[in-house]
Amino acid sequence: MVKTRHPGVDRLKSLALIFIVGIHVSTLWMGDFFSRDWITALVFNSVFRAGVPLFFMVNGFLLLDPDKPLPLEKLYKKNLLRILGALFLWAGIYQVRDMVVEGDLSLGRVQEALVDLVSFNHEQHLYFLHIMVLVYVFLPLTRLLVKKGGPRL
Repeated sequence: MVKTRHPGVDRLKSLALIFIVGIHVSTLWMGDFFSRDWITALVFNSVFRAGVPLFFMVNGFLLLDPDKPLPLEKLYKKNLLRILGALFLWAGIYQVRDMVVEGDLSLGRVQEALVDLVSFNHEQHLYFLHIMVLVYVFLPLTRLLVKKGGPRL
């Protein structure tokens, strides 16, 4: 199977990536409340927020192509496992960071962290990975709906 690239989609993914980095950088740039730096960071942060829905749209375009085969084995054993791996890795890193910052490495705190991990009670900014897990779980149904629905304008 020949893989075809979509230059426009690649450019949009690059732009979305730059915007996501911009969100994180502008958060670090915040100064005192209502200072010039604070207001400037808020303006840039607001503009960069477009990167998140842009990522969703690009993923939708690529994942919902009815002409592109997507075997369930590849979807669940490769793609979904990668997303879950990244999600749990980062959620675990944040749990360890919190325990170290709190200075609480007790057995009770470790158990609490493990419960948070398995119950998907993760850092709020990991929500994109949570949503992508749901997208991949329901992707076969969504692709079927798109294929049967056909184009409508």
